[in-house]
Amino acid sequence: MRRPLLLLPLLLFYNLYSFAQIIPSGRTANWQISGYSDSIPDPQHVVSVMNFGAVANGISDDFNAVNSAIQSLAGNRGVVYFPPGEYLIASSLNLPDSVILRGAGSDSTWLKFDLQGIALNCINITGSITSVFDTISKAAFGSDTIHLNNTALYSAGDFIELLQDNGSWDTQPVSWADRSVGQILRVKDVIPGIGLITENYLRYDYHSLSGLFPRVRKIVPRHEVGIECLQISREDNAPSGVAFNINFSFANRCWVRGIESSRSVGSHIYIDASSGIHVSGNYIHHAFAYDGVSTHGYGVTLFNHAGECRIENNIMRFLRHSFSLQAGANGNVISYNYSTEPNRSEVPANFGADISMHGHYPFLNLFEGNIVQNIQLDQTWGPSGPYNTFFRNRAELYGILMTSGTVESDSQHFVGNDVNNLGIVFGNYVIAGTNHIQHGNMVRGTITPAGTGIVNDTSYYLSSPPDFWTPGMIWPSIGLPNPTGNGSIPARDRYLNAGTKTVCRADFNTVISIASSLQDYIVYPNPAFNEITIRIPVSIRNAHHVSIHSLNGKQLCYESIIPENGIIRLSNLKNLTPGFYILTLNAKNFSNRFKVMIAESE
Repeated sequence: MRRPLLLLPLLLFYNLYSFAQIIPSGRTANWQISGYSDSIPDPQHVVSVMNFGAVANGISDDFNAVNSAIQSLAGNRGVVYFPPGEYLIASSLNLPDSVILRGAGSDSTWLKFDLQGIALNCINITGSITSVFDTISKAAFGSDTIHLNNTALYSAGDFIELLQDNGSWDTQPVSWADRSVGQILRVKDVIPGIGLITENYLRYDYHSLSGLFPRVRKIVPRHEVGIECLQISREDNAPSGVAFNINFSFANRCWVRGIESSRSVGSHIYIDASSGIHVSGNYIHHAFAYDGVSTHGYGVTLFNHAGECRIENNIMRFLRHSFSLQAGANGNVISYNYSTEPNRSEVPANFGADISMHGHYPFLNLFEGNIVQNIQLDQTWGPSGPYNTFFRNRAELYGILMTSGTVESDSQHFVGNDVNNLGIVFGNYVIAGTNHIQHGNMVRGTITPAGTGIVNDTSYYLSSPPDFWTPGMIWPSIGLPNPTGNGSIPARDRYLNAGTKTVCRADFNTVISIASSLQDYIVYPNPAFNEITIRIPVSIRNAHHVSIHSLNGKQLCYESIIPENGIIRLSNLKNLTPGFYILTLNAKNFSNRFKVMIAESE
C-alpha cells in the first residue's frame, strides 16, 4: 500500500522561516508561529467570584457564583478572579470568548470539581461549526491557496477547517479518527473563481484526484480564553465515558498557564481541532486510572489535526503519557518540558511513554529541549506521519523506541538527542522505517550515527533563549557539544527545588474596586521591615482578608483582620526574606493587589 506523498514545498518560503540546517527546509514547518503569537492580554476589567456569592470553603457548591461572575462580563474581555480559597464546583464550566479564569496562585486557589461520577469535562472551551463542507480541487503543501469554486460563503477573517478522508496509511480504522489529516486556518482573502487565501501556509498536500475527498467548512472557534494561576482537580471518578479537566474543541488563541492540575479522569488538557493554544508553566500530575482507556492517565493530548499549539516549560509527573499526539496533529511545538515518574497499569509500570506518538498520522511536529524518561513512536493506532522532529531531548530511562507496522512511520528526524541510561534494558535507541534523518545523537555515550559529532543547530523555532530561561544557564543545555546526561531546564529545576512548581505572572491585574476608590487604601511603609500598615476608610469596618505571595504565586502568609479606626496591621513578616512580594487585600466588594518590598531589619 502507498500513502499519499507530501509535495515539495515552496523552498523560498521555508528558507525564510526555518532555522534548520541539519534538516532540509522542505522537511520542516514554520514552528515559530506556534502558540499565542502576541503578548497574552491582561484586561483591566476584573470581577471577583466573592461578589457573586462564592463561599470558597470547599464544601458549599460555588458553581452559581462562578457562572454568574462569568456571565456578568457579557461578552466583554475580562478576568473572573478567585481569591485564595477552595471552591467546590458541581457542574461543568462553559467559557465564552475573552474570559480569563484567574486565581491567586496554584498554591492558594483550588477549584475542586465534583460532577457526581458523570463523564463530563470540568471546563469546556468549545466553538461551533457553521456550514456544510465545500469540495476543493487542490491545496498544495507550502502554499497559502485553497482552490475551490464556491467562495460565496467565505469572507476575510473567517476560520475554516480543511480535512480529507484517511488514506491507505490507516491500518487501524476507527470512527473517532476518521478524517485525521487536516488543518485549522484563517482566511486572509477571498478570490472569486479561484479560492481562499489563508494567513498561514498549508502543511499537507490535498488534491481532488487523490480520491480522499478533500473539503473545507467554516467554523466559529472559541477564542481569547485563558486559565491562570490556580489549581484544578477532579474529586470524583467517572467509571465510564470520556472526561477531561480542560477541553479545547474548535478553539483558537487560548492559553493555560501557571496552573496545577492534580487529578483527572481522562486527559488533563485535551486539544481537539484547535489552533494557537498555549500551555506553559503548569504542573500536571496523577489520575484515577492509568490503563489508557478514554485517555486515562494522559497529560496533554493533541488530537484531530490540532495545530500550531505550543506546550512548553511544564512539569509532568506520574502519568501514562505526558504528551500524546494522535489523529493528524500537526505543526505543534512541545518544548522544554520536564516529565518524570511515568506510570501505566501494565507491567513494567514505568514503561509508559512520556512522549507518545500514538498513530493515525500526526506529522510535522517539533519536540525540542525536553527532559523525559521515554519517547515512543508506536503503532497502536497505525503509523505516524512524516517529518516529526526530535531535537535536543534527553530520554533518561528506556530511551527512544519506534515499533514496526504494516505501514512504517517513515521520514522522522532525530537530531542531537541524549539517551544516557547505562542500565540493563534501559538506554535504548531503536528506530524502525526508512528515510529518517539521524544526526549527532548520544546513545549510552556513543555518537549515533558515527561521524555525526557536530550539532551546531540551536533551535528550530527560537532565535534566542526563551523568556522563561534561567539567566546564566547555558542554552541549549541538552545534546552536543554538552556532555551526556548533563544540563538542565527551568522546568526540571522547579521540580527538584522546594518551591512552587508553576509559573504565574506577578504583574497581572486583580483590582476590583466597587465600593471605594483605590486612593482610599494606603499601604506603608514600603519598603517595610517587621510590620505593614494598611490605612482604609474609617467607615469600612468589615473583615479584610490579607495575604502575601511570592512573585511566583506561592502564598506565604494569610490573616483575616478586622480594621480598628481605619487601620489594618500585618505583623507576621519576620519569616520573610528581603525582597519583593505581592500583598493581596480582599473584602466585600473590594479586592486589590499591592507590590511591596521587605527590607533587611534595621
